[in-house]
Amino acid sequence: MTDRCPICSGKTETAPDSPYRRCSQCRHEVRELDELQSYMINDGPHNSGHLGALERFQAKVTRSNSMEKKLLVDFGACFGKFLKSVESDFESTAGVEITPECVRFAKDNFGVSLVQDIESVPGIVSTLTFWHSLEHLPVTAIDKVGRWLAQHSGPLTRVIISVPNADSFQYAWFRSHYAYWDPENHIHQFSKKSLTTLGEKLGLVSERVVPSPLYSTFGMIQGLLNLVNPVHNYFYLRMKRGHSFSESGRITLFWDAYNVALIGLIALPAFLLASLDRLFPKRGSVLTMVFKKKTNTSQTQLSCGGDVGP
Repeated sequence: MTDRCPICSGKTETAPDSPYRRCSQCRHEVRELDELQSYMINDGPHNSGHLGALERFQAKVTRSNSMEKKLLVDFGACFGKFLKSVESDFESTAGVEITPECVRFAKDNFGVSLVQDIESVPGIVSTLTFWHSLEHLPVTAIDKVGRWLAQHSGPLTRVIISVPNADSFQYAWFRSHYAYWDPENHIHQFSKKSLTTLGEKLGLVSERVVPSPLYSTFGMIQGLLNLVNPVHNYFYLRMKRGHSFSESGRITLFWDAYNVALIGLIALPAFLLASLDRLFPKRGSVLTMVFKKKTNTSQTQLSCGGDVGP
């Protein structure tokens, strides 16, 4: 494991009781061990046909920040629900997803054909989206995407990246109870500075930071719940992914009711605290940034030149 940041080459140090090393220069956090990309289903099949508030937010941000509506590529497409919601806005769409179950489900239920390798996608991309997928990628995979983008982008191309924010108020307050804390699956935790630096290495320049009030409010509510729940992100995992943590229906019902009651108590203070993210978007619980292509520049390989790890 190198002690250098894969984004800016700054020195990294291990934080107490954390699986991440934190860069002193760009404040990027990279996982200490196990650099391999994980298979992950970020939704539940029971819920995949429903377009929720977060998906509508993603679609709105994508539409309003796309300079042209020819080819949309969604990296980390999961079940293809987001792609389905915006397919009528673009001449063509493509999704990249490595999880076989998601690829099959998207095809069988939405008629959306996903590919497992971005190099299989031809043409000049109008908009490339990473809705909470970039943090899962080893450095070599990010480099590969960057090489593809250099060959398949133009002056009107926009890249939209949404990731958990290692510089957020919520991460500072909640630490391992932070709603977007997932070291099992997240190789990286980006800051605005590290995400901007990564963009520059991929031949991109930051255009804007998009406020993410839904992510902020959800993150605050779930973070507060995590302080008292026996399972991290219990409510999210129950409602979004359909997980069951007990064979006893009575125990499950108790914890579900307990969480619903707590939400009723904390919703207002959580909403007020989450409003800080709108006032200080660089410290938002989630970073949603829009990038455009630099002119007359080339991609730079990330500093470690390989997977993060031994």
